[in-house]
Amino acid sequence: YLFIFIYIYLSFVMNVFFMKLKWHFIIYFITIYILISLILVLFHIIITDEYMRKILAEHFKNLFMLYTFIFLIIIVLSYVIINKDFIKPLEEITSFLNRLAKRFYGEKLFVKSTVSEIKNLTETANILSQKLKNYFDELIKSKKEAIYRMIEYFPTAAALLNKEGTQRLIKNKHYDKLLVDKQIDSKIKELRRKMLKENRKETYVEINGKHYKYVIAKVDDFLMEIFYDITYEKEMELCLKEQLKRIQEIDMLKKKLIYNVFHEIRTPLTTIFLALNVLREKYHNEKFINVIWKSVIRINDIVEKILQLFILEENVKEYFEKIRIRKLVEEVIKEYEEDLRRKNVKIIIKIDKSHEIYGCYRLLKIALKELIENSIKFNRPGGLIEITSEKVDNKFKIILKDTGIGIPKDILKEITEPLYQTKDIFKGKPRGLGIGLSLVKRILEMHETKLHIRSEVNKGSEFFFYLKSV
Repeated sequence: YLFIFIYIYLSFVMNVFFMKLKWHFIIYFITIYILISLILVLFHIIITDEYMRKILAEHFKNLFMLYTFIFLIIIVLSYVIINKDFIKPLEEITSFLNRLAKRFYGEKLFVKSTVSEIKNLTETANILSQKLKNYFDELIKSKKEAIYRMIEYFPTAAALLNKEGTQRLIKNKHYDKLLVDKQIDSKIKELRRKMLKENRKETYVEINGKHYKYVIAKVDDFLMEIFYDITYEKEMELCLKEQLKRIQEIDMLKKKLIYNVFHEIRTPLTTIFLALNVLREKYHNEKFINVIWKSVIRINDIVEKILQLFILEENVKEYFEKIRIRKLVEEVIKEYEEDLRRKNVKIIIKIDKSHEIYGCYRLLKIALKELIENSIKFNRPGGLIEITSEKVDNKFKIILKDTGIGIPKDILKEITEPLYQTKDIFKGKPRGLGIGLSLVKRILEMHETKLHIRSEVNKGSEFFFYLKSV
């Protein structure tokens, strides 16, 4: 039982860890030896004749040693024969098939064995190797022909290289036109070498006054280099850049002209403003003087807004600071207290004192003035304006609602465009210069946000936007 257990254990170990045929033969011989030994021992135990038992007892050790010696000789001879005719040939065939799997086609296998089955297996492996070689040679040949045809009929300059990129195998007629002299050929070779070293796939190069996009692509076991002529695209790009530069120059000139015009208007406007102030003190009851005074204030306000926008637009982020929303709103409302009283419009502020945003104080003040002025101007007598702020993620949503006449849906998209004039929906007359909401939109764009408008005719409007919180 002990011998049987050892055999099972050894068989398991050899199968799991070695998986070699030679080990299986050794295990099987050991098993036969163990079984015959057990038979001899059992025969010695079960014999009943006293005389025979006595003879066996005297010579058992010598007999057992002789049996073991003979059996060892049989094992060695059997192993040599089996190893020569079975194990070694099978190992060579296995190694040969592994090389076939790694694409070493066309090799021949030579195995020495007297066993016909091993000879047949060797012959079959050699046939398989040759057929695979013929098949893949034909496949490679057809692929090469297809690649050569592709290169030949390629619409731009193209060439096929070996996999190292050191040798040009074939090139098309466009490529021949490109190689007008040896200097260009040397330039291409140097460029190719540099790209392969840096493992780059494409670059741009100028040859004979033309611009090309140079590409190196892998095709099976070859490299393909292609020159795409992008001269027209490059010329168009340069033309567009020049046009853009001219447009920018014109735009800058326009801005400079507008700024200078408004700046020049400011000087006489200040003189008129001072003169009217003196007249108002002397003739404060004269109605026409008050009308002129209001018009001058309005013109002055527009000029100041435009000038502020021009001054701050270039480097607006340099003027960004912490702003308390409630303080800013209250400061703007103070300037419209008289208009609110005259029109009997009430303002409600629902903004926490701790709410802080990050932006340009002067520009945001202009934007709020425009929105509040419009809400008062287009509100009905006894109307309401509500200004609130609420936290949304890392931003504050600032909302201005009014109970005014509202904005028709068909002009909601156009109302923020420059110089768009709204009309009194009851009289059909233009209202304002058309720069108010477009100015608000531009200021908010400078703060990387947008103006959103919801409105319904005869019910009111809602303006809201988002600003980064501190």
